[in-house]
Amino acid sequence: MCDFRTIYDYLRVDTPVLPSADAIVVGGSGTRVDMADRAAELFYQGIAPIIVFSGFSHPKFDVNESELLADRAKELGVPELAIICEPRATNTGLNIKLAESALRERGIVAQKVVLVHKPYMTRRFLATAEAQWSRPLPVFSVTSVFDDFEQYLQREESLNLGDIMLRSMLKDYAVIKTHPDQEYQSVQPESKAAEDAYKRLTAQGFEEQTINHTLATTKFHQS
Repeated sequence: MCDFRTIYDYLRVDTPVLPSADAIVVGGSGTRVDMADRAAELFYQGIAPIIVFSGFSHPKFDVNESELLADRAKELGVPELAIICEPRATNTGLNIKLAESALRERGIVAQKVVLVHKPYMTRRFLATAEAQWSRPLPVFSVTSVFDDFEQYLQREESLNLGDIMLRSMLKDYAVIKTHPDQEYQSVQPESKAAEDAYKRLTAQGFEEQTINHTLATTKFHQS
């Protein structure tokens, strides 16, 4: 699993969190709620007065991502008045664009924004915000729960999403390389280690059944 760990470490970005911000913007991702846990933590640290949860009604999971995340935040004590649900975004670009629109509808023209996503989406989420948010850009920071690769894979496995995580990581890595050409995301620094790992994995033909087999036969402590 060493190559997957290398990809994960490249995709995960955790910048210093802004001491204060106008809003926290959270991207939805199926049935995962760890993003809401992190957003609630930031809210209670007094980082920002409002959280925007953005996501759509996911047909595979029969849930609206934004509402699921909002419900989790409320369970953790975040007041309903501090929550905005943006329930229409079907991709990462729309997560950013519609979250910004939802804030503007509240009269908030954000100058500082904390972005929250699952760990291996943080680089892509930040890159998308840098390309898709209206100019002049706010100051962004990006964060997630503090899980390393093995910890987050175990979290995903508990939701029966381990294979989806590994395939998503490969897709997200490819998207980070191609989307700047289409102006969907900002250009990201290259990593030779990540590129070599990606090439080895794709050369081995990692498709769904291969990844499922890998999960079934690999111990977390192995490299």
